[in-house]
Amino acid sequence: MSYFAMKIKKIEEFLLYFPKLHVDENLIVYSDYKWLSFVIYQLLTNAIKYSDNGKSVFIKAYNEDKKIY
Repeated sequence: MSYFAMKIKKIEEFLLYFPKLHVDENLIVYSDYKWLSFVIYQLLTNAIKYSDNGKSVFIKAYNEDKKIY
């Protein structure tokens, strides 16, 4: 299990949130692993911090017109 996946699992177990992941498996992002992981982790922890207990956090990434959203 990757470092990022372990962090998500820990957050999910501790706060009882339900992350929903909708990402195109064919997407490729060229970035520094450490910083990209940090940014995603910060976004998720903020989403959880400012959401009500038991709510879902949605993560979505897709390609449109050669851009990743």
